[in-house]
Amino acid sequence: MILVAESGSTKTEWFLEGKSEAILTKGINPFFLSSSKITELLSDSDLNGLCEKVSEVYFFGPGCAYPEHRAIVREGIQQYFHEAKKIFVGHDLEAAAYALYDGEPCICGILGTGSNTCFFDGQDISQATPSLAWILGDEGSGNHMGKRLLRAWVYKQLPESLAEELETTYKLTVKDLMDAVYHSPAPANTYLASFMPFIHEHRSAPAIRAIIDESFHAFFKNHIINYENYQKTPLHLVGSIAHYFREELYENAANYGIQIRNILQKPGKNLAKAVLSDQIPVLKE
Repeated sequence: MILVAESGSTKTEWFLEGKSEAILTKGINPFFLSSSKITELLSDSDLNGLCEKVSEVYFFGPGCAYPEHRAIVREGIQQYFHEAKKIFVGHDLEAAAYALYDGEPCICGILGTGSNTCFFDGQDISQATPSLAWILGDEGSGNHMGKRLLRAWVYKQLPESLAEELETTYKLTVKDLMDAVYHSPAPANTYLASFMPFIHEHRSAPAIRAIIDESFHAFFKNHIINYENYQKTPLHLVGSIAHYFREELYENAANYGIQIRNILQKPGKNLAKAVLSDQIPVLKE
């Protein structure tokens, strides 16, 4: 029995061979979770009962670009799926590329809790600029916009009515904000991205629209335009931010002459199909 997982920092979709619906767990990111914490997360999830039935696991997630980080995730998964003969751990960029590829070389981007980009020619994945993750980078993501919203609120740069609604909706205080970002064991990037419903609801307000445009501008400027022939190469995007803010994305992309072809909210089902149908030969090596 084969299990394919596509993870973000917030949640993971697990697709079991022969099943069309995903099993959901919390997100898995080795920047925030140790191997033992990953095993604990799986043990307390709806995957319970599958630990002895799964023979192969193909996991793709954030923070898995480097061998030492992949090793953390692999060990955590192996400890739970102890009968599995193969555990493959790949990067979330690989998941996006495999899920979005339509036969033509393309630029692929992730815009969810975090962000990242790559170029995929059907065989190899390359990056023009690396992701600097949630503290230094993540341009265009929920983390990036949430950070800017909260900064504007603290610095009294939001209209009074918006500031009051933000405080009431989230029962927000500066102390709570500081504790959540700097002292909570929970990942700070998911906390910052949790303010995206507020941004989406008020996206037509000038102050909020400015945050959205600034974030997408940084995404295109710092990443997409660094790819060769970026104006002639289709851009495919995955993630909740790309899905729910597609109108703003298209408008900002047009300023750079960028062609957005596909936006996919959840790549997991496409990814599972590609893995289970042997469309990704490297995974079977």
